Amino acid sequence: MYINFYSNHPKHVKLNIPFNLASRIIAITSTDILRNKRLEDVKAYLKKQQYPEQVINKGIQKALTKGPIVTESRQSETTEESSNNLNKIIPFVTAYNPRDCDIFSFMRQIETNLHKNERMDKVLQKKRIINSKRQSKSMKRYLTSSKFDFNETVPIVKNNVPINDV
Repeated sequence: MYINFYSNHPKHVKLNIPFNLASRIIAITSTDILRNKRLEDVKAYLKKQQYPEQVINKGIQKALTKGPIVTESRQSETTEESSNNLNKIIPFVTAYNPRDCDIFSFMRQIETNLHKNERMDKVLQKKRIINSKRQSKSMKRYLTSSKFDFNETVPIVKNNVPINDV
């Protein structure tokens, strides 16, 4: 499943695999006994993939130190609570371009001025503005089209002479 340690992948990728696997296990296991058993299973598997023991131990220890990952999407909520949380978020959407400067930091600066206006304060009341990036169209998406024209017929040609329909 996971790459051999001596494969031709970047070093940072290979060194991060034990940490990522351990983090997942810590996040999804419910008891310490089960967590420790699963961590031992991962350790055995990574040894089979020729990972050095110190790399495995360092990754597991780092994951244990950081603890389980807690995000809004992982918290147990009812659907009503989660829909309320979605209503409290306003996405600030921009097209992703690494050459562009970050305009979200500018948005954060003017956010206080927006709250000074009564009308905008009502709109932004108890709402959080988050940064979102949209992937711009690639050159391939501009050049290729999924439009199929079934009305167009292709002539049948034999020796560069069109053959009439039979």
